[in-house]
Amino acid sequence: INAGGRLTGRAGKYTIGALAMQTSELAVSTEDVASGLIPTTNFGVARVKRDILRRSNIGFIGTYRSNALDGGGSNGLFGVDGNFTFFQNLDINTYYAKSSTPGLEGDDESYMGKLEYGGDLIGVEATYLAVDENFSPEVGFLRREDMRKSYGQFRYSPRPRSIEAIRQFGFEGSFNNVTNSLGLLETRIGKFEFRTQFESGDSFSFEYGRNYEFLDEEFEISDDIILPIGGYNFNEFEYRYRFGPQRRVSGMAFFTHGSFYSGNRKSVTIFSRAEITRQFSIEPRLSQNWVDLLEGSFNTTLIAVRANYMFTPRAFIGALFQYNSDGDSLSSNIRFRWEYRPGSDIYVVYSDGRNTAYTGFPSLENRSLVFKVTRLFRF
Repeated sequence: INAGGRLTGRAGKYTIGALAMQTSELAVSTEDVASGLIPTTNFGVARVKRDILRRSNIGFIGTYRSNALDGGGSNGLFGVDGNFTFFQNLDINTYYAKSSTPGLEGDDESYMGKLEYGGDLIGVEATYLAVDENFSPEVGFLRREDMRKSYGQFRYSPRPRSIEAIRQFGFEGSFNNVTNSLGLLETRIGKFEFRTQFESGDSFSFEYGRNYEFLDEEFEISDDIILPIGGYNFNEFEYRYRFGPQRRVSGMAFFTHGSFYSGNRKSVTIFSRAEITRQFSIEPRLSQNWVDLLEGSFNTTLIAVRANYMFTPRAFIGALFQYNSDGDSLSSNIRFRWEYRPGSDIYVVYSDGRNTAYTGFPSLENRSLVFKVTRLFRF
């Protein structure tokens, strides 16, 4: 990054945001850049939102990138959105966006409509989302390209007065259907969940899922284990217990089992938070998967520990250490933050990554030390 600036603020009923940034030239080796060189690039984002009615708003966003990812010209996008709240629990959200990229003409739009009612006893949600094949927001992120998503959910959550230990039950069903623009089914997920929330703050839930996933190309799910092209149906059962956040030791435990692509999977996930003192806390996490497929079997292990210490309400140091067996990686991240005045911060961040695939002490692959200073100017 050569230089950049950001402006945010509010003027009456308007909320405004703007960002400009320039990155330097960088030589790379990637299929996305034909020349092997990312030139000096300017980025820009502008956002305006206006409050309307009592609790609703409409907005506009525009983004610009002077050099598109393929190096063939610039990339731009504009979009409009609306968020409307009626009564106490009824929300309607919608947006429309269109991108402009050389060589990608037509089929370059995305739009969504969402209706949600979130009452205490009954909840309903209906969503439709479309992303065209050539929609390309290159100052941003797309979770999935070329898709039509239809989602529906219904929840019933009674509060039984006759059972003192139970605060609330929850019965919830949902259906998620994703196709591409030609109508080919890619993903379908049907779920049913039963939840019990106790007066102690703890909760238990059971979830059953019926899934379908279509692979349009071979997928290497683990080393030398490749799933072939085709459609896969599988069932999943999940059991969760959550300890209330008011406890000195809180967290959640998951157990999942069921069919998985061409075989079966079992997994256990545990993460917790232990408040040693009011200033010092530790958050360990463990995730273990056992996968048995027709193409082969493999196990994965993820172990992580996060520690936080608060010197003052405006200064803290945090550390994260993580081991991932699937990537043979051991990583660490230590971050210090000091808010030296309201809205202005100093950060010092150390990170490294190590390879555990070989015998002996894990070998160093990357290391970084970053200093960052922000200053807020109010007008």
